[in-house]
Amino acid sequence: MSGNSGNIIHLRTLKLPKQLGEHVLTRSLAKPFKTYLWLKINSSGKLKLSNRDKLDICRDLGYKSIKTVNAHLEKLQALNWVGYNPSSGYYFIRGFWQISRALQFESKECVEFDTRDVDTLKGFLAATCIAKLINKQYNDNRKRNKQSRSAESHTTGGSNQVVKDQSAFPVSNIGLAKCLGVAKSTAFRLKKLASNGGYIKVQADYEKTGLDAYHLNNYRMSMPELACRMRVVRGKIVLMKADLVTHSMRFRVNKKYKLA
Repeated sequence: MSGNSGNIIHLRTLKLPKQLGEHVLTRSLAKPFKTYLWLKINSSGKLKLSNRDKLDICRDLGYKSIKTVNAHLEKLQALNWVGYNPSSGYYFIRGFWQISRALQFESKECVEFDTRDVDTLKGFLAATCIAKLINKQYNDNRKRNKQSRSAESHTTGGSNQVVKDQSAFPVSNIGLAKCLGVAKSTAFRLKKLASNGGYIKVQADYEKTGLDAYHLNNYRMSMPELACRMRVVRGKIVLMKADLVTHSMRFRVNKKYKLA
């Protein structure tokens, strides 16, 4: 590859199609997709790769061997996300929207992706899916508040009451697992990765019972359906609820994208 490689540390913002990100995460393609992103960021869409270039990829992405890079290149070619001409030795990097069109994705929505997010790619992709769940609840909440204010205005002749929009919304591991089609334990790990990457903020939420912690084991035995939710906070038993989550993802719309 001509020119300096290893430019992944230089900040650059891309617009990643949301459906493509979800596809990468749910199809366990995050590792080869990191290599794809390196190729996309460090080329104009066409490049040759020497062993030194592959060593640069290993260094930047934390791979131990060139064998990993070669395996990813084979996978990317099989997906047709990267083309290769054996005669010229050139690799051709397909664009985000070209891939989306090939996969028959209809959504024009995309999320801003900085090159520094490559290091925490799985957390970023998980946060994108979590943000979708949060945004749906946010929009539903705004709609209910608007309808409530409208109804009150009609019945009282106007009101000065302000309904505060909620910013944090519940995202349970079960709900995330169902959305992604993964196990609950996997959803828990993905939410943790998104939190560690700084893409979401998670706040534990619980319901107070007023019951003394001394009898915790007895209550767990007598109410097995609630046992897994019981915790102790300040000497009292509480029932854990879904975590309250906020996100910092930046969504945009590609108005020019058309499936056909």
